[in-house]
Amino acid sequence: MNRGQSIFENASEEEKTKRMQDFDWREFIRLTPTPETAKLLINHRLILKESSQILSVIGKVDQDQNALIGISQHEFFQFYIIWNDPDFINYTPLEVTGNSYLFISNHPLLDYLPDFVDIDTKPINANHLVDKNVLANNMKDSAPLPNKCIGVISIASKSTFDDLSLIENDGTLKPSQHFTIHFENRSTYWKYILKSGEALITEEMLPLTKNGFITITEDHLTNISDYETIFPNPNSAKFTTEDGKTYSEIFINY
Repeated sequence: MNRGQSIFENASEEEKTKRMQDFDWREFIRLTPTPETAKLLINHRLILKESSQILSVIGKVDQDQNALIGISQHEFFQFYIIWNDPDFINYTPLEVTGNSYLFISNHPLLDYLPDFVDIDTKPINANHLVDKNVLANNMKDSAPLPNKCIGVISIASKSTFDDLSLIENDGTLKPSQHFTIHFENRSTYWKYILKSGEALITEEMLPLTKNGFITITEDHLTNISDYETIFPNPNSAKFTTEDGKTYSEIFINY
């Protein structure tokens, strides 16, 4: 929900409201229950409800917060993260590959990974990435990953982290449990390549966003006034890495 260099958290309340109205996470990804979770939802008479900002699991409880059909402390709700926008990962600094997947959870992994972090850590970062074998070890079914899957969200009904659990120690459901997932924007050096082959590179890394626009000024490029042309923003899908630095290349007709 950042717009260029305008960070959502620093925006006015009015601007935040406007951005939230324009935002729909389903443009980027979709969350699909695994086969085991789909059965779990049916067996416990739970329903999924989507909105532009939220995915909810909803079920009936009695006045004492007991589920209509009790949920044990050993259940897991797992959802495939599937990209809708093929450029989604490029908007983020995450290096998701054919053997590297996101695992976003409210519980520790079966495999000991000293740098692994849980769903409450924001933004989602490289420590949420696991290899394919680790992912498989932590899945509750052996179904193959669907096409375009970049990871899994795994929510344990009872976590070792009490504040992240869905149920209390006595088995009753918490009145409500919310998890917020925040992906950070990727930043790159913007390299403008002229017809002559000359390359102009920004002084600092700038964020890539689907929405918003950054107006390039002398703060970004020195001697910009020497060039009578427009400096556009890059296509987030295209970037290169050289000597440990990431560049977005923009060819301009000047």
